[in-house]
Amino acid sequence: MSAIAFNLPRTVTTAAGAALLGLAATHVYVLATAAGTPGYFTVYCIAVITGCLTAAAVSWIDVDDVVPALGWLAGSVICTVVAIGYLVTRLVSLPGLPALTGRWDLAPGSLALACAGGFLVLQLSVLSGVNVAFGQRRAWTD
Repeated sequence: MSAIAFNLPRTVTTAAGAALLGLAATHVYVLATAAGTPGYFTVYCIAVITGCLTAAAVSWIDVDDVVPALGWLAGSVICTVVAIGYLVTRLVSLPGLPALTGRWDLAPGSLALACAGGFLVLQLSVLSGVNVAFGQRRAWTD
């Protein structure tokens, strides 16, 4: 029995890139609108923004099989950290961010979690073979 995969590698990679860019844009919004955030949170946001932009760009570099895979791996690590961080900040009060504790209804946090979760679901579909991502050597185009 042969495996079935969706033949849309550029679409899958574009959707993953859109999730990463949405995650970066959400953190840009939070930095632009939040007043008096602690320094560690600003560093975290800048790291997430930089990481998301880099991972999205690297996933499109079609030099060999390793480079796009590193972009997907970096995106997975960033999205996992964001998802865990979202849950932790809602359950535990962090210094300088007491307003986040117990606040599951903040739109930027929910959007960030949705973008991170969307990327992780796409990554899981690529790893399981349901989808094919751009940069893999299968000679598939969409």
